[in-house]
Amino acid sequence: MAALLTSALLNSANGSARPGATTAMSEAAQAVNLYRCVLAALNSVERRKDEESLDPSGDSAAMQMLEITRDGAKYRYRTYLYDKLDDALNYARLETERESKSANAMGTY
Repeated sequence: MAALLTSALLNSANGSARPGATTAMSEAAQAVNLYRCVLAALNSVERRKDEESLDPSGDSAAMQMLEITRDGAKYRYRTYLYDKLDDALNYARLETERESKSANAMGTY
């Protein structure tokens, strides 16, 4: 959206020799700077998300605790293979919770 606005402003500024052309160029430059700031902020957020999800020590401990192993480029939990570690961890946690509830229910009768 910002790129289209910038392009339109640049075209209108280049197409006229009126005194307003300088104003249009200034507005276009501001739009470009705003667009760059937005992109930088988005990249920063994405980098932070990636850094938070990449906790090798925490992932390794969780994998050991939940008995998840590497199988080539995939992650194995019991008979299931996952492309993403988060998917394997989430399913293993869900299954562990279900098994725990089932064992508790059987023990109370």
